[in-house]
Amino acid sequence: MTLPADGYPKERIEKTKELLTELTEVGVAVMEKPGIHEHFAVIDREIVWYGSVNLLSNAKEEDNLMRVKSKEIAQELMESGFMDKAFG
Repeated sequence: MTLPADGYPKERIEKTKELLTELTEVGVAVMEKPGIHEHFAVIDREIVWYGSVNLLSNAKEEDNLMRVKSKEIAQELMESGFMDKAFG
């Protein structure tokens, strides 16, 4: 789940489009949704990467990211209104 490419700053729009295309081409399900500010990724419905890192951008020194292996947490995030219809 990410902002649409045109929701990023102008200087990052083209690079974001490239990254989204690359992810899609290798089989990653990507859903674009305007106005979101969550930073997480769910992998194989079990592994969750969650934190302040924008996963399609460069990390900043103060960013943090944690990895949790939990089907329950992954499911809850996917059902949180962000992904329920796309990945349910």
